[in-house]
Amino acid sequence: MKMLSIALACAALASCGTETITEPQTQLTLRLYASNEVSSTMSSVRVQVFGANGRENAQNNVTLMAADVQRWPVDVQILPLGDNDSDEPVEVIAEALNAAGVLTQTRALSSFVAQEKRVLSLWLTPCGAIPLGTLCEPNTNCRGASCLTCQQGAVCAATTNTPGSELPLLDPVLTPDWLSIPPWSTEDGGVLDAGTDAGPSLDAGPRDATMDATPPPPPSPDAAPPSRWCADEWTWIPVTAQGPIPKDARVLVDSLLVQGDDGMLQERKQYMCRVKQPDGTYLHGKANGKPDGTFDYGCYFAAFDLATGLWEGKGADQMGAQYDVYAPGPECLLSWKPAASTTKLPERTMGVTLDTQFRRSYACRFMVNEPESVGLHIGRVGQGLGDVCRIQFWGKEKHSDTFEALIQDAP
Repeated sequence: MKMLSIALACAALASCGTETITEPQTQLTLRLYASNEVSSTMSSVRVQVFGANGRENAQNNVTLMAADVQRWPVDVQILPLGDNDSDEPVEVIAEALNAAGVLTQTRALSSFVAQEKRVLSLWLTPCGAIPLGTLCEPNTNCRGASCLTCQQGAVCAATTNTPGSELPLLDPVLTPDWLSIPPWSTEDGGVLDAGTDAGPSLDAGPRDATMDATPPPPPSPDAAPPSRWCADEWTWIPVTAQGPIPKDARVLVDSLLVQGDDGMLQERKQYMCRVKQPDGTYLHGKANGKPDGTFDYGCYFAAFDLATGLWEGKGADQMGAQYDVYAPGPECLLSWKPAASTTKLPERTMGVTLDTQFRRSYACRFMVNEPESVGLHIGRVGQGLGDVCRIQFWGKEKHSDTFEALIQDAP
């Protein structure tokens, strides 16, 4: 049987041919994900495939131009060199490149399973604190298990060999999860986020399940998944504490009362913001805007302190402090949906930030009714059951196990 070279998933590419082909039964689907930092700086992706003893399986080598990728992940079909009943080993090397060379590289060892279609997922990301452009494996000719690759998104270690029989079967019905959490993440169903949550909320005031003024129109029932996510790098604008609010910054809480310097409650609008951390990741939270078009202070968020094992309220609020404000543009249609720590997050809840272990945080808000403030406050929540919505409130962490989750309706 004559083998096909490569078939790219039409769902992820800008265009596909109309040629009719016969689908082989034995194959690996390489499912490639890319972090925002990598996808925004790369110009192309290169995939190389090798068989037993490092023999190049050149028919499966492919280069994808970043401009042709409409959304991540991208699927690449890998076929055996021999007949279609092969169970031969396979080595895959995927690289993100730009004009300066290779930005990042990931490697995997596996094998085909005769007459079965399996999925091998790889992530193109920075490796912990290692800067882009510095690879775990400096030898471009290295092949096999002794070669170094980024393991668990954080450390360089020998390449793991995962037999094809242990890879998940390709589901012909389900589409790839464009917000997939890597398998090493602890932020999965039934697992709590970093540290120990404080349990059911004791301090949250009454909830307000109403929408902000002028909510976006609902999507059609058969709407396709978003082609890009409205929390990518292009949606953030650098600002300074107590500086002017960009005209495109999105108001996510339309009316909020906050105690001013005179002790009286003053009206504010609230925006989502993020602050870069020393490890290069971001934490997101809230920034309040005054009627004069400036931020009243800075960006405030909840953060887990590994040293103390406690959640704390943090902020970048000194005059001139740098942070980013959320400005997704009118093409991003957003809404809020009721959610709770006892259930999974609603579909299309928008992932906003990732930590170094690829645990994703989502945007949430809940109602506060305290002498210092009355109204909805924006915070962060994890994906696992038991996770609560956390905000910074007057220098401390405050949380609620019932909240609203930010949903991306389009594009």
